[in-house]
Amino acid sequence: MPLSVRSGLERIDHRLRLETLAERLRTRGPLAVRQSTRGLFGDRHLLWLDDGSLLRLKLFWARPEVLAAVLSVHFKSSVGWVVWARSTAGDKVLLAAWSARITPQVSAFPGPSTGSMLQPL
Repeated sequence: MPLSVRSGLERIDHRLRLETLAERLRTRGPLAVRQSTRGLFGDRHLLWLDDGSLLRLKLFWARPEVLAAVLSVHFKSSVGWVVWARSTAGDKVLLAAWSARITPQVSAFPGPSTGSMLQPL
């Protein structure tokens, strides 16, 4: 299969997974964040969710808050992925991402053995 076709199918797959997450949040409510890490400049977030999935966000601007729960996810054509979350302080936090990917059932957290350059929060 050509690379361009494969990357197009991967984008569709992630979009469907994110829409499934959005529907789950609408019907069942917020999903707790077990652990989160962010890149050196705070514009990359990895969120290990309570259902075992991993949500990767590449943000337009850095957000320093530590996140406790994901409240909603939706795609807006003028912005990209819009994620509302709750911080550990209880504040609602808007995360605008130009890229969002979700991987179901991830078991490993980052650490020295994974070679992750991300900083645990």
